[in-house]
Amino acid sequence: MARAPWHQRTWGGKRPGAGRPPGEPTRRVTARIPVALLDRLEDQAQQQGETLSALLVEAVRRYVEGSP
Repeated sequence: MARAPWHQRTWGGKRPGAGRPPGEPTRRVTARIPVALLDRLEDQAQQQGETLSALLVEAVRRYVEGSP
């Protein structure tokens, strides 16, 4: 949609609550996981209604913290 010639991009500014909520900083990693294990992880994530990333983060946290 074309804008009027008098329109300025700075009008309006940011809206409160717009955009993603601030969260924990993340960094992308690459891992090689056996296909059979990845299939099981994807099934588990789907059953729990989680993303694969969220499931992996929780598993790694438990491993690092020593929780069962």
